[in-house]
Amino acid sequence: MAMVHAAREALESARKSFPKAPRIQRLMVEDEIDMEGRDALRMIAVMPDDTRDDEIAGGHTLDLNWAIYQALQAKGISLFPYVFYATERELAEEAEERAREAAG
Repeated sequence: MAMVHAAREALESARKSFPKAPRIQRLMVEDEIDMEGRDALRMIAVMPDDTRDDEIAGGHTLDLNWAIYQALQAKGISLFPYVFYATERELAEEAEERAREAAG
C-alpha cells in the first residue's frame, strides 16, 4: 500500500508533463501481481466520456504510458505499471454490472 501511495504522489506531481492526448481526468492506482508473481502496479487512466477514437489511437497511449513509467522511475519506483484506459461511463457501467451480479 505504501508503494501505491508513493506512485500516486509521483504521478500527481508529474501530471503537467503528460501528453495532451489522451485527456486524463484521473489515474486510479492499485497493487498488482504480474504473471510471474512479481509486485507491479495496475493503473486505470480515466478519460472523459467525450473522448474521441483519434485521442487514443496511434502513439498517444504509448506516449502516456512512457510518461507514467518515467514519472515512477524518477521517484525511485521500479514496479511495472500496467496501464488500462476507460471512460467515466465505462467505469460506471462496469460497477453497475458487478452490483447486479453480486445481488444475484
